[in-house]
Amino acid sequence: MFNIFLIELDHLCMLWVVMCTSRCRAW
Repeated sequence: MFNIFLIELDHLCMLWVVMCTSRCRAW
């Protein structure tokens, strides 16, 4: 259960990084 939570957290981090980089490129 905890392992699945870590994987989900990692996916959220990846999503956040992608959004941040795309936003930085928009500037």
